[in-house]
Amino acid sequence: MHLKRENGFTLIELLASIVIITIILTVFMKFFAQAAIFATKNEEMLSGSNDAREVLSLLQENNRVIDILSHYNVYQSNTINPTNNTITQETQLNLLLNPRNEPGIIIPNTELVFSDESSDLIKVKVNVLNSDDSQLLSYTYGYIEKDTSETFKLSTLPYRSNPAQDLFLNMNTATLESEVFLDPASYIYTLHMKNSNKNPFSTFENGDSTFLKLKPTIDEFTIKGTIEFKGPDDGGFEILVDGSLSNPTSTKSSTNYKEENGFVISFLPTQNNKLFLNLRKNGKDDDSLFNNISVDLISQSTNTNNIDFEQPLDIEIQANFVSDLSNPITSKREYQITLIQNDIIKTALFKNSSLNLANINEYDQYNKCIGLRLWSGSSTTEYSELKIYR
Repeated sequence: MHLKRENGFTLIELLASIVIITIILTVFMKFFAQAAIFATKNEEMLSGSNDAREVLSLLQENNRVIDILSHYNVYQSNTINPTNNTITQETQLNLLLNPRNEPGIIIPNTELVFSDESSDLIKVKVNVLNSDDSQLLSYTYGYIEKDTSETFKLSTLPYRSNPAQDLFLNMNTATLESEVFLDPASYIYTLHMKNSNKNPFSTFENGDSTFLKLKPTIDEFTIKGTIEFKGPDDGGFEILVDGSLSNPTSTKSSTNYKEENGFVISFLPTQNNKLFLNLRKNGKDDDSLFNNISVDLISQSTNTNNIDFEQPLDIEIQANFVSDLSNPITSKREYQITLIQNDIIKTALFKNSSLNLANINEYDQYNKCIGLRLWSGSSTTEYSELKIYR
């Protein structure tokens, strides 16, 4: 009798097949693992590249970057310090990239390397580092302008006090910063200041203010900004062009509260063909030398219409000396003002023998500042707003 033979795999053939399949799967698994690693690295590099560009953008938007670099001795005498040209510390990075401590801005693992590009430009290399091993992940290059002229932008004025940075704000109509200084509602504003007029003390004499102290070596300078005012007819705003800050003589007890002294230029919506200049002492108008000097705005264009202070307005104020510079603290000033609104150009000049820096209370080379003050007047139904454009 013959048995029926059945075809099949021998044990050796089966084991060989398993080995071959295992080898093939191992190769594919390694391929997929490598592909996953490659994709992760690409994602990290893309993220790092985006972070580098964001860091560069934040740095270029900071109007106080030169002052901050000078403070940390990175920038000295119009040049980069070759032995101290790198910033990696988180506190320094935060001040450079987020000077107003705005929420939502996350500072990645960043290294900033500065070098001189030309007489007018600083070259900055932004390195984004891997958080695990601190290896270079991505980088980009960019440029920032050097401080070739002493120009201060109104957009640098603070809406939060920080005595360590010489930034001060005074609140006469509220007790909380959020009640007076609003975070910008739009990216186009760097400062949105609101005087809520919650009590009867929001008058021309009072109001809310913000100050920025200047470096001792600054004598002649220019103040620039684009500004928009809205408020009642008895409201307005003023710019402190030469001033000092003193400890309060009033009942204010906050260590952050300072009273301003110095020459202020007032902008009144109902007097849009004139500008006014007063002397402040301990936060109040001082009439001992002069009272409310006014000058007419002179048209410098074919459009002779009046300026509308409730529309965006470009302001430039030049503070120049008109006397011997051997002692700047006691020299006389003149203020040249230029206002531009669309095709309207107006100018004004304050030049008076009383505009002597020696007449400013507590003014010296280590105590000088510029500032901005907003008031709502006596109205109980309206409040004043001031928007400073970037």
